[in-house]
Amino acid sequence: IREGLHYNPYFPGGAIAMPQMLIDGAVEYEDGTPATEAQ
Repeated sequence: IREGLHYNPYFPGGAIAMPQMLIDGAVEYEDGTPATEAQ
């Protein structure tokens, strides 16, 4: 993958300039639900 690109198996060519948007802990829920990428 070239610099500035990110791997995305669902994007034609497998590379996209938009970084990964979902990461663990990116949001906080009032009830304490863990914020994981898998959700």
